[in-house]
This record gives sequence, C-alpha cells and structure tokens, in this order.
Amino acid sequence: MEQFEIIPESVKVLTVTVIKATGVSVGGFSGNMDTPDPYVMLRVRSSPNAKQRTTTKGDDVNPRWNETFKFYLNPEKKNIL
Repeated sequence: MEQFEIIPESVKVLTVTVIKATGVSVGGFSGNMDTPDPYVMLRVRSSPNAKQRTTTKGDDVNPRWNETFKFYLNPEKKNIL
C-alpha cells in the first residue's frame, strides 16, 4: 500500500452520491432465474480510500441507495473514477 503525507490545503475532495438503478438484469443460477442483489463499487486508484461500495440491496431490480462517498485526491496526480 502506498503511503503519503496529506497536507490539508493541497487535498481536494470528490463527493459522489449513488442514487438509484433501474431495471437491473436478473441473473441465472443453476438454470433458475434469481432476483439480483445489486451494489455499486466505486474506485479512484489514486485516493487513499481507493475502493468504496454501497450496501447490497437484496432481491431488488430497482434499488435505491442515496449513499454518499468521499474520495480524497491529490490534484497533482491523474485521478480517474
């Protein structure tokens, strides 16, 4: 894991809110149709908290999360979500 020093005035914060999904496809399991258990994975490789994810919404093809995540970014690096 990469370690670095954070200087507060040089850090930028990216705030992402995952609101909802609609029509999540139904998956197959052993030949049977299974209602999905969706979640969203967010990644910003250059952030110290690089991977974050929503809660899992069980048996829901139209999940609603309304979850907010913060990524701390070094503006001198290339940051890709």
